Amino acid sequence: MGGSLIRGSLEKGQEVEIRPGILKEVGLKKNCRICENKTEFEFSPFFSKIKNMKSEETPLEVAHPGGLIGLESDIDPFYAKGDKLVGMVIGEHGKMPDVFDKIKVKYSLFKKLLTAEIKDLNLGEQVLLNIGSTTTAANFTEICDCVGLKDYDKSDVAFDLTTPVCADIGEKIAISRRMSGHWRLIVYGNIVSGNSISVSYSNKIF
Repeated sequence: MGGSLIRGSLEKGQEVEIRPGILKEVGLKKNCRICENKTEFEFSPFFSKIKNMKSEETPLEVAHPGGLIGLESDIDPFYAKGDKLVGMVIGEHGKMPDVFDKIKVKYSLFKKLLTAEIKDLNLGEQVLLNIGSTTTAANFTEICDCVGLKDYDKSDVAFDLTTPVCADIGEKIAISRRMSGHWRLIVYGNIVSGNSISVSYSNKIF
C-alpha cells in the first residue's frame, strides 16, 4: 500500500493501526430524533507491522512527511485487493482520529461556475464528499445533537455519510453536486465536529 504521510513519522518494524478497517452494521440509531432509524455502524481496524518502506526506488528506515511512500505490510492480501484500502488512514495505535458517520462542516459556497450560477444546498440533497483520499456519497441533513446542535452557526451544515470515514476535526473537505450529468465542485469547508462510531478490538485483524 502507499500514500502520503501528513504528520509525524513511520519506522520500519513499527506496528500500526489502519482505520476504519472493516465496517459492520449493528442496528438502527435510537437516541436522536433526526437520526432515528438510520443505520448504526461499528468498525474493527486492521493492525499490521511495517516490513519495508520505499520512496520510488529508495529504501527507507524512517519516513517523514512529503512525497509518496510505499509500505510493505503483513496484512492478508484478501483485505487489500480491489483497492479496498483506498481512503483508510494509517497511524500509531492510541493516536488515531475518530471514525464518523455524520459530520458538521463550516462551509463556503463558490459563487459560480464558468457556465452557471451556484445555488445553495437543499435539505435532503445528495452530494459527493472528498475527505483526504476518501470519496463518499452523503446527504445534506439537519444539524442535531449528534454533531453539536448547541454550537450551531449559520455557516455550518451537516452530512449523513453513506460510508463512515476516519478524519481529523478541522480537516479540509470538498463537496460536489450532480449538474448536467457530471459532478461539479461547488463547496469547500472544514470539519467542525462529528458523530463517532464505536470501535471493536475484540478480534484484532492482521
